[in-house]
Amino acid sequence: MFTSVSIGIALPETREQTATDLLRNADIAMYRAKAVGPGQQEVFTAAMHSSALDLLELETDLRLAVARNEFVMHYQPIVEAVQQRVIGFEALVRWMHPTRGMLMPHHFIALAEETGLIVQLGASALRQACTAGAAMMEGRSPEEMPFVAVNISARQLVLPSLVEEVITTLAETGLPPHLLSLEITESTLVGNAAAATLNMKRLQHLGVRVCIDDFGTGYSSLSYLHALPITGLKIDRSFVSQLEPDSDRLQVIQAITELGQRLGMTIVAEGVETHAQLRHLEQLGVEAVQGFLFSHPVDAAAAAALIGSRFGGAAAQAAKPLAGEA
Repeated sequence: MFTSVSIGIALPETREQTATDLLRNADIAMYRAKAVGPGQQEVFTAAMHSSALDLLELETDLRLAVARNEFVMHYQPIVEAVQQRVIGFEALVRWMHPTRGMLMPHHFIALAEETGLIVQLGASALRQACTAGAAMMEGRSPEEMPFVAVNISARQLVLPSLVEEVITTLAETGLPPHLLSLEITESTLVGNAAAATLNMKRLQHLGVRVCIDDFGTGYSSLSYLHALPITGLKIDRSFVSQLEPDSDRLQVIQAITELGQRLGMTIVAEGVETHAQLRHLEQLGVEAVQGFLFSHPVDAAAAAALIGSRFGGAAAQAAKPLAGEA
């Protein structure tokens, strides 16, 4: 057996410092060393203490936020590539912090995963999104009804209670199963694939869609594509951001698109910001696109107003970013 050691070092700074202070500081530095990688050492600085206090405060606020239901959903349209009409929305969670204002997911999702609060947060996001999706159906023909896509964490996907939670949420909100799409990342499938596969097959039996998000950036395995009930692939924005003729990114997108279509999957490209990118994606046969070219994430009322319209004119101008969006 081979072991490594992570070392945190604290030096006396004032005569008033106690042994408890030194141990606390060394402990903070040790966790910073572990975050850097195995076998590292770090010397404590005042900035580490401030960072640790900020993280502790954020965790406390996060626990209170779950209890107080401070999370809201914004919706970014998923657009049919050729006709540029809205066919669905991705539901994106935002935290309306009482003092810090609107926080984007990168500020708190990792902490929610680490603390286990992601399960409660995910349940709240699912209910809000299904409620909004059901409201968007009112007065619309079946062809106009958009689906709503909700991100599911690794912790949620393996829960034995997930499918029952989805069934209950759909029944109570009135959203038909075929209008719900659950998005998972490739890394979500690593670790407990058996439990994840069982839940995905049960969701498929209900008629709920399952889509792999950020495809090509995680633990890609072609065996997932034919063994699991996956209905769609979302091409990550990193492949779309610098699309040019004959570029490597173009070849990757073409390969993903052809593979997915042969397996009967819907292909969605994320991060579309220019008309040139849209044209390239259309030529490759990508069915649907999503990005700032069409709309920033907006609240449920603004999202509902986009249904039935086609982008490229007034609709695109109306879909401006909300305060705090990036």
